[in-house]
Amino acid sequence: MPLLFYPAVVAGFYKNKSINVVDWGCGQAMGTISYLDYIKSNQINQAAGTITLIEPSEIALRRANLHVKAFNKNSSISTVNKDLYSARDKK
Repeated sequence: MPLLFYPAVVAGFYKNKSINVVDWGCGQAMGTISYLDYIKSNQINQAAGTITLIEPSEIALRRANLHVKAFNKNSSISTVNKDLYSARDKK
């Protein structure tokens, strides 16, 4: 029964004109690129205002940054080279 609400949730999400993307464990950012391609291909009027790429592999993170910059020149991209445990706030 919960799947009946899915179309309404998705439709409401795309009404946002700008979103912030956080791609945790992004690898080469294929998830982010797929999303950006989807909204472009379907002519959805939504922009990724900021994109945060989080990845423990420095090499993969650099590649992810290059991929996203090549695909989307209008977003502010920040990278975080940390894993799950070192990304926590330390008190």
